Amino acid sequence: MNDESRVPFRLRDHIGVISGLLLGSVAFLFVVALAILGDEPALTLLVVIVVGIALIALGTRIRG
Repeated sequence: MNDESRVPFRLRDHIGVISGLLLGSVAFLFVVALAILGDEPALTLLVVIVVGIALIALGTRIRG
């Protein structure tokens, strides 16, 4: 494969994924901060998020 056939990485092609990761990280850190401050609904939401992500990761491992 030569250099002309490679598609270069362009930021504008991936801006949705990058912005989603950044905004999701900010929201997650905000919920973590609320949970640390003692907000019980934030702690519940944090547990649901972590368990959900763990189940998705485990499900893909079992399936794949």
